[in-house]
Amino acid sequence: AALIKSVRTSANISRLEQDSVIHLVGTGDVKGATHTMMTWAYPSVLKWISALDDQIKYEDERTLTRYAEAEALYIRTRTFIIGLGAAAVLFSLLIAILLTVGIANPLTKITRIAEAIGDGDLTVSLPDDRRLDEVGKLTEAFRRMVATLRDSTADMSSTVGLLGSSASEILASTSQVVASTADAAVSISETTTTVEEVRQAAQLS
Repeated sequence: AALIKSVRTSANISRLEQDSVIHLVGTGDVKGATHTMMTWAYPSVLKWISALDDQIKYEDERTLTRYAEAEALYIRTRTFIIGLGAAAVLFSLLIAILLTVGIANPLTKITRIAEAIGDGDLTVSLPDDRRLDEVGKLTEAFRRMVATLRDSTADMSSTVGLLGSSASEILASTSQVVASTADAAVSISETTTTVEEVRQAAQLS
C-alpha cells in the first residue's frame, strides 16, 4: 500500500511539474521552463520511475512468494490426499477383516453344523457367544432346532421302546392263547373219540 501511494504521489507531482513546464513554454518563458524542467520536472519523473520500479519489484517478489505458498499448499494437499487414500485403504482392509472374522467365520461354522445335522448327527454343539446381531439370532435358532430334534428323538426312542414292550406282551399273550387253543382242540378230540365209542357201544347194545 505504501509503494502504491508513493507511485501515485510521484505521478501527481510529475504531472504538476510537467504542467508547469508546459505553461512556462506557452507563456514564452523558455528559460524558466528549462530551469523548472531540469530542477523539478525531470527529478520528479525519475522519482516516479523509481517508485514504479520498486512497485514492480515488490509485485515480482510477492508473485514468487505466492507461487511458493501455492506450491507448498499443493504439496501439503497432495500429501494429505495420499494419506487419506492410504487411511481409506487400511480402513477398508480392517472392515473386511472384521467382517470375515465376525460374520464369515461364524456362518461357515453354522454351515458345517447344519450339514452334520442333515447327516443325522445331533451331538453337535453350537457356540454360545450371545451375539445380538443376525448371526447370533441364526445361531440361537439352530440351537433351539437341535434341542427340539434331540427331544423329538428321545421321545421317539421312548415310544419305540414302549411299542417293543407292548409287542412282546402281545406275543406272549398270543402264545398263551395258541397254547390254550391247542389244549382245547385236544380236549375236543378226546371228547369226540369218547362220544364215538359210546355211540358204537350203543349200537352194539
